[in-house]
Amino acid sequence: MTNAILSRLHLPLFATAFAAISLTAVAADPVVIVTQPKDRRVTDQTPVTLTVKADGTEPVTYQWFRNGTAIAGATADKLELPKVTFADSGAKFHVVVKNEADGKPASVTSTNATLTVVTPGSALTHRYSFAKDASDSVGNANGTLEGAAAINNGKVVLDGQRGTFVNLPGGLIAGNTAVTFEFWADLGVNRNWARVFDQGSTNGNNGGHDLYFSPRRGQNYGITIMDPHPRERVITARGNLDNSTNLHVACVLDPSSGFMGFYTNGVLVASTNGLTSFASVDTNWFFLGKSLFGGDPALNGSIDEFRVYNVGLSADAVAASYKAGPNAEIKK
Repeated sequence: MTNAILSRLHLPLFATAFAAISLTAVAADPVVIVTQPKDRRVTDQTPVTLTVKADGTEPVTYQWFRNGTAIAGATADKLELPKVTFADSGAKFHVVVKNEADGKPASVTSTNATLTVVTPGSALTHRYSFAKDASDSVGNANGTLEGAAAINNGKVVLDGQRGTFVNLPGGLIAGNTAVTFEFWADLGVNRNWARVFDQGSTNGNNGGHDLYFSPRRGQNYGITIMDPHPRERVITARGNLDNSTNLHVACVLDPSSGFMGFYTNGVLVASTNGLTSFASVDTNWFFLGKSLFGGDPALNGSIDEFRVYNVGLSADAVAASYKAGPNAEIKK
């Protein structure tokens, strides 16, 4: 059989295959929203990014609206709001996403994302100043001094001996969608895995689903979420915090922005933008100076003030708090 005859025999097969490929190539899907923009609750001067995720045949176009009015130039899948103010509180944002499917325009409108701007004082839920004891001056979740823990000059002194710690009530962050832990401390030399704070649950002699800050964990220090043990989400910096005096630390976790990080003395040390949730963290126990793991050492140091906020403080708010100091008046 000649090549010419073979070509004539195969031509219909090639044509059919090409037609199928062509039909597949031109098929178009109308746009749909896969991930809606989220509400945000932040402090003043926080940069805010709202995002939407859409699926559909390209090209896909975007137009963001604020309180029903189109925002000039806001035509991407992200809306950047540089350092929002109290005047922005209550604003509602949505986005209209469009494409063309099989020659017909397709359009879908997102749900509204509401922006709420609060003061750090209104977001402060617990404050332990250790003037005389472990009383909570904001949330009335009073703690107790255990072992040799003692108040001296407005600080709780922890001697690093097992059984010496501050026992706070469980549930301090129950229901929070974001949280900031803030403290001022003087730290001595600590052994690996000592805790400034640790909160979560226990399973026998081990902690589980806990969230803690350690000033020394091997060759680094920082925040850990056990999800549960031994799985970890960790943000750390190289070194340790031994012999630190007048140390200010703010640990910020805000899943709505993805941020998980910590500041020392008003400066961001380490962070990630990949935090999606800390809903797996249990709230059964909350200790200052003690680990939920029975074999870990106790903290050697003193804590001047310990605070819990139900919002992720902005970098500006953290810096302002550090500058004001541990005994500052906090206005709502």
